[in-house]
Amino acid sequence: MPIVADADQRPGRQVPAATDLQSPAAARLRPPRWFSVRMIVGVLIVLVSVVAGVRVISAADQTVPVLVATEDLVPGQPLTSELVEVQNVRLEHGVDTYLTGEVGSGYVVVRPVGRGELLPSAAISPAAEAPEVRYVTLPLDAAELPHGISSGDVVDVWTTPLDDGPAATLLLPAVSVTATSAGGGGFADASRQAQVTLAITGDDLHDITAQLVAAARAGRVYLAALPGIQ
Repeated sequence: MPIVADADQRPGRQVPAATDLQSPAAARLRPPRWFSVRMIVGVLIVLVSVVAGVRVISAADQTVPVLVATEDLVPGQPLTSELVEVQNVRLEHGVDTYLTGEVGSGYVVVRPVGRGELLPSAAISPAAEAPEVRYVTLPLDAAELPHGISSGDVVDVWTTPLDDGPAATLLLPAVSVTATSAGGGGFADASRQAQVTLAITGDDLHDITAQLVAAARAGRVYLAALPGIQ
């Protein structure tokens, strides 16, 4: 029986090498270009948010020591360490408007400052430069006093005519109230009188004080409160 040779073993037929039979290299998958751009934008947004947050926290911590009145301060009152205390507050503007350090001796208050308020630089002055002050206590009709008047308020002082003459006259504008009281332990005594002490400043204090006392004794003084001014 004739022997038939394998087709691959026939003369003149070359068997391909193993390296020639390898599969073509697979193409490497690459993310789309828009994906990279979106990632970069996201990272930038996160960085901006972090920086903004740090700045906000840093700004909130920026406080300055400022003097604060521990009680009502009135014109002519010597300023002492017992009348103020240091508090750290955050001021967005006007830092130079307030006292941010200790005040030496020899200063007096020249305008009212309420308890708990920041102490403005303009509210104090060296004693040698401060204007003269006269404290005058007036007996007034309690029913005619501005409602809720108290120490630290500012009022205009008017005098009414002796008879049916001209209208009332402004005697003293923007005067500081330093104290108020009522007789009999209540709002007013049987005569409905109350006492109000005013800090009088300005020129010719002797004459102004005389006019004010005479008008108050005659029941011709009326006080008009200035809202929002202390």
